[in-house]
Amino acid sequence: MPRSLVVPFVLLVELSVSQFQVSSAAVPEGFTPLFNGRDLTGWHGRPHYDPRKLAAMSQAERTETIAGWREETLRHWTVDRDQIVNDGKGPYLTTDQEFGDFEFLVEYRTVARADSGIYLRGNPQVQIWDYTRQGGKWNRAADKGSGGLFNNYKRSPGQEPLELVDRPFGEWNAFRIRQIGSRTDVWLNEKLVVDHEIMENYWDRTRPQFRQGVIQLQTHGGEIRWRNLFIREIGIPEANRILSRSREGAPADWVSAFNGKDFTGWQGDVASYEIVDGAIRCKAGQGGNLFTKDEHADFEVQLEFQLPPGGNNGLAIRFPGQGNPHIDGMCELQVLDSEHEKYASLDARQFHGSAYGMAPATRGFLRPTGEWNFQQIRVQGARVRVELNGNRILDADLSRVSEFMGNHEHPGLQRKQGFFGFAGHNDPVAFRKIRIRTIAPVQEWNRTSWPQFRGHNSSGLAVESTAPLPVKIGPDTGVLWKTALPAGHSSPVLADGRIFVTAVRDGKLVTIGLDQASGTILWERAAPHRELEEIHSIGSYAQCSPVTDGRLVISLFGSSGLYCYDRDGNEQWKVPMGPFVNEFGAGNSPLLLDGKVIVVQDHDADSFIAAFDVKTGDSVWKTDRSEFPRNYCSPVVWDYGGRRHLVVAATLRTVGYDAENGKEVWTVQGLSRSVCTTPVVGPDNHLYVAGWAAGGDTDSRIVLPEWGTAVSMWDKNDSGTIEKSELPEGPVKPRFPQFDRDRNNGITQAEYTWYRSVFEKAENRVFCVRPGGTGDLSQSHVTWQYRRFLPFCSSPLCVNGYVFLVKNGGIVTSLNAKTGEVIKTARVEGTGNYYASAVAGDNRIYLADQKGTVSVISSFAEWSELHSVDFGDDIYATPAIVNGRIYLRTNGHLYCFGAQ
Repeated sequence: MPRSLVVPFVLLVELSVSQFQVSSAAVPEGFTPLFNGRDLTGWHGRPHYDPRKLAAMSQAERTETIAGWREETLRHWTVDRDQIVNDGKGPYLTTDQEFGDFEFLVEYRTVARADSGIYLRGNPQVQIWDYTRQGGKWNRAADKGSGGLFNNYKRSPGQEPLELVDRPFGEWNAFRIRQIGSRTDVWLNEKLVVDHEIMENYWDRTRPQFRQGVIQLQTHGGEIRWRNLFIREIGIPEANRILSRSREGAPADWVSAFNGKDFTGWQGDVASYEIVDGAIRCKAGQGGNLFTKDEHADFEVQLEFQLPPGGNNGLAIRFPGQGNPHIDGMCELQVLDSEHEKYASLDARQFHGSAYGMAPATRGFLRPTGEWNFQQIRVQGARVRVELNGNRILDADLSRVSEFMGNHEHPGLQRKQGFFGFAGHNDPVAFRKIRIRTIAPVQEWNRTSWPQFRGHNSSGLAVESTAPLPVKIGPDTGVLWKTALPAGHSSPVLADGRIFVTAVRDGKLVTIGLDQASGTILWERAAPHRELEEIHSIGSYAQCSPVTDGRLVISLFGSSGLYCYDRDGNEQWKVPMGPFVNEFGAGNSPLLLDGKVIVVQDHDADSFIAAFDVKTGDSVWKTDRSEFPRNYCSPVVWDYGGRRHLVVAATLRTVGYDAENGKEVWTVQGLSRSVCTTPVVGPDNHLYVAGWAAGGDTDSRIVLPEWGTAVSMWDKNDSGTIEKSELPEGPVKPRFPQFDRDRNNGITQAEYTWYRSVFEKAENRVFCVRPGGTGDLSQSHVTWQYRRFLPFCSSPLCVNGYVFLVKNGGIVTSLNAKTGEVIKTARVEGTGNYYASAVAGDNRIYLADQKGTVSVISSFAEWSELHSVDFGDDIYATPAIVNGRIYLRTNGHLYCFGAQ
């Protein structure tokens, strides 16, 4: 850690902040002023400079280095009455004193296009900048406002503020910043904008934030003024109380595991432990395992512990109740006075916080022996996180450990459930304030799976990953594995180490199961069919993506039906369907919800939405949708008002069905003539719907003559119907099958009049619907709409507060998700048609056009293209993103990409 750098600004003699006086405001109780209101005593100048370099210098070198920055600092920093003023240039104003855990108050006023910030313990930074579009930094998320931990990994928690609360230029803004360990809270103008998030160490991202360091006022780009600077150092008891107020989970989620009086709720070697001053303490000279009576799968635990000099204990994770926690349990997390001289030669995987023998924790964040440390552990799947005194010292996926200390096997590593407890090693280590929170299994499921078309609820969004996603991918770039596949348009789905796709091989409709780690084909099963329905000239008989819950996979082939297999390819049940009346084939993908398989099939006749029991394939309910002709929207789930709605967008209107019984609950009128996109429910729980078809734009509508005029012009044989051979070139002839819904080879008056009205009413647009309400929501709940640069098949993407649209030709538009305001429209390298939908993860959006061009763009308001590559093979399938891996299907292969 950096040693104290007490180098006064003017006299180069040590001064305490307690000597300062403040002139502009009363000193808040418990705080000390950092600015005396007269001069820069107690401050010095320092540019963006690694504190570790200064700490490594001798005192003389350090003094000389800081003195060298003094002249330039004085040129740019002045005092104006009760304000510190900077002209937008020069080194950053830096406190002479270093701070550990603290609370800091400051006010600032800046100008347009300015860019500034506050370094905490010498680490950048709490961001301050011009939040307006004119500021020119919407390509870096300036539209989100000030207050975020800007140098955190992009779009990680806390990197952007929770809301925009900057005041207009010329007005004063007020920060309240609290930092305990790396855990940081930021209030801007009395609004919480960073909520108990980790501030990453910019200088070394493998380590937590420095334990102590200076505060710096950063500047570049415009004048900024500072006033009312106060600081308060936070002691250990208060720090532990604040750290225990975990951001994750409601207070009711946390359950006390120790009553502070006796061993109620505990079992094991109880005789080797004692209760002392409200804490569980291992008796000196004794050991053994003390563990909870309840087992836990995925969970979090908070506790305080106290180490004697050289003290040694451990936390048993998923312990089976017998044997050794570090061998027979999933792991043992070390509780150890690592800094004691007797442990100087230990393996790194034995120090405090380490997963014993498997994954090393970062050293240097224990408090002095005898003090109470706060620790929080999160166990989710094979991933273990350990946070000590607000600093993340371990974040490891134990399933990826390949080298073990002493080459010792860990047979319990694969355990999914077990007890939590303590593994005593003869030292009087004490534990208190023990709380446990269960993590719902769905959280781990969401993180490690991509179970249906476009991922969870068709959102197109990757869930938290332990690894970054690659930007530069290509046929020979970033490839972890590549597997040849028969042709098909279905998108890959993934769960529990398996990948599933459908395809057409030698005229057979097949479902294929692959190993996620290697891409090896494990099995292939054919779905029988009597005849193949018509499909589009560039279509496929394998267009519907399968859906999986990890144990079962369900595939839908329009020419055969619905098939359910177990993860090893054994058929469980089937429901015959098709062929359907639709010359473009079936393309709506199924979903799984509450033990039911939901299927929507919109064709030129007999359209429906239905639910089937996932265990048996038996029908649960079926709702007629015969008013709707062919559409290709897959259903999504929208929860509000205590009810789960199945949302389907189709010809002229969007419908919400009750997921329990299939009854229509609400509708929004106004959509395109046909819909090939799937709506998306955004992180804000608003619904975003897009639809485009030829003839529905306001400036290029298809207008058809009334029936009387049409029949007089085209009914050459006076049959009272219009046959295809009678039609001239124009809008009706290529759409003859859509007019002739009963397939009797003639368009009747009723058929013509109905489809003519569809053209009249069609509205190409994307729109936002706020949650709530029943019945017709067209006027009451639609918050905005936009009618340009609309996608045909590529579904909208809602990410980071923006809606992204991808129009054929590679035209990408970003919209403000709250207002529908257009932010940027531009063309990417891939200029073909887009049948695959956009997906996003790790601050990036991945696009693929039919011709095989993949473009990677940033997911900022004013996005930019980061990479483009031609795969030399058609792409119709939407990519999948899981845990740092991208799974991309071309017409002939399935690729897995990851950071090398």
